[in-house]
Amino acid sequence: LTDVRAARQAMNENRAEQGEWLQRLPDGTQILSHMTSQDRGQRSLHLAFRNDESPQRNQSSLAATLQRDGLALERENKLQGAARVVYFRGPGKEGMATISPAADGKTVVVLNTITRMETR
Repeated sequence: LTDVRAARQAMNENRAEQGEWLQRLPDGTQILSHMTSQDRGQRSLHLAFRNDESPQRNQSSLAATLQRDGLALERENKLQGAARVVYFRGPGKEGMATISPAADGKTVVVLNTITRMETR
C-alpha cells in the first residue's frame, strides 16, 4: 500500500511540475515527454515539447526561463537548417537543449538538465 501511495504522490508531483513548465513556455506548447530522477546526489530532468514558435523564438524563451533557474546560455551549435543544440551552465547545474523544426511546421525542443544536490 505504501508503494501505491508513493506512486500516486510522484504522479501528482509530475503533473504539477508539467503545469509549471507550461506556464513558463510559449503559449500553445504541448509537452511530449517529462521525466525526472534523483540518483547519486543529482536531479535529472528530461523535457520534450513542441509548439508553433520558431526555433529562434524557442531558444530565446528557453534561455530566459533557464536564466531564472540559474542556468546561463553557454554556447550554441547550429546544425543543419534551423536546428541547433544549445548548452547552459550555472553553479551546480548544466543543461542541453536540442531545438529543431518539424516537418509539420512546428518546433520540437528536447531539454535535459542535471542539478547537483547539496549534501550535508
